[in-house]
Amino acid sequence: MTLSVYRVDRQGNRHVVREEHEVTPLKAPEFSSAWPPCQCPRHRHRNRP
Repeated sequence: MTLSVYRVDRQGNRHVVREEHEVTPLKAPEFSSAWPPCQCPRHRHRNRP
Protein backbone atom coordinates (compact mmCIF):
# COMPACT_ATOMS: atom_id res chain seq x y z
CA MET A 1 0.00 0.00 0.00
CA THR A 2 1.27 3.49 -0.79
CA LEU A 3 0.64 6.51 1.41
CA SER A 4 1.10 10.17 0.54
CA VAL A 5 0.20 13.16 2.72
CA TYR A 6 -0.78 16.46 1.14
CA ARG A 7 -2.91 19.53 1.79
CA VAL A 8 -5.25 21.34 -0.57
CA ASP A 9 -5.54 25.13 -0.54
CA ARG A 10 -8.69 27.16 -1.23
CA GLN A 11 -7.95 27.27 -4.95
CA GLY A 12 -7.75 23.46 -5.14
CA ASN A 13 -3.97 23.28 -5.50
CA ARG A 14 -2.33 20.23 -3.92
CA HIS A 15 0.81 20.70 -1.78
CA VAL A 16 2.86 17.68 -0.72
CA VAL A 17 3.40 17.51 3.04
CA ARG A 18 5.10 14.07 3.10
CA GLU A 19 6.46 12.26 0.06
CA GLU A 20 4.88 9.00 -1.12
CA HIS A 21 6.14 5.89 0.69
CA GLU A 22 5.27 2.23 1.13
CA VAL A 23 3.43 1.05 4.24
CA THR A 24 2.33 -2.40 5.36
CA PRO A 25 -1.34 -2.51 6.43
CA LEU A 26 -2.27 -4.27 9.66
CA LYS A 27 -4.38 -7.43 9.50
CA ALA A 28 -6.51 -6.02 12.34
CA PRO A 29 -6.30 -2.52 13.85
CA GLU A 30 -4.78 -2.25 17.30
CA PHE A 31 -7.27 -1.53 20.06
CA SER A 32 -5.52 1.75 20.90
CA SER A 33 -6.30 3.10 17.42
CA ALA A 34 -10.05 2.38 17.71
CA TRP A 35 -12.61 5.01 18.64
CA PRO A 36 -13.91 4.67 22.21
CA PRO A 37 -17.55 3.60 22.63
CA CYS A 38 -20.09 6.39 22.31
CA GLN A 39 -21.00 7.88 25.69
CA CYS A 40 -23.97 10.02 24.65
CA PRO A 41 -27.28 9.33 26.46
CA ARG A 42 -28.78 7.83 23.29
CA HIS A 43 -26.11 5.11 22.91
CA ARG A 44 -24.67 4.73 26.41
CA HIS A 45 -26.95 1.82 27.41
CA ARG A 46 -25.77 -0.26 24.39
CA ASN A 47 -22.10 0.02 25.41
CA ARG A 48 -22.38 -1.36 28.94
CA PRO A 49 -20.66 -4.70 29.55
